[in-house]
Amino acid sequence: MPGLFNGFLDLSEVWALLIPLYVLHWNKQPKQMRPVIFYLWAALILNVFIDGIAENNRFRNEFYVSNNPLYNIHSLLRFSCFMWFFSKLNLFYFNVEDTPLAEVYRNCRER
Repeated sequence: MPGLFNGFLDLSEVWALLIPLYVLHWNKQPKQMRPVIFYLWAALILNVFIDGIAENNRFRNEFYVSNNPLYNIHSLLRFSCFMWFFSKLNLFYFNVEDTPLAEVYRNCRER
């Protein structure tokens, strides 16, 4: 039984992505969510390959292929998609004067 549970947890990189994909599939999403949806599908595909390589190496007890490049691609993809997502939100109009820290900022500037 512990082996089955550990195997289930080892594959959590794959099945954990199915939860948000299921929720996003049944609820209509705004256009701003497209980068996140793209990331979830691409991450699912990458994680299947990553776990497949890891399982292959574990069963053969030898190190044939590294899955490290796929982890690096996954990190770049995550960064790119979420930067794309935040750029679509148009949050670049942030003004310091409109925040609660404005008084602290003014006091520091006057000294």
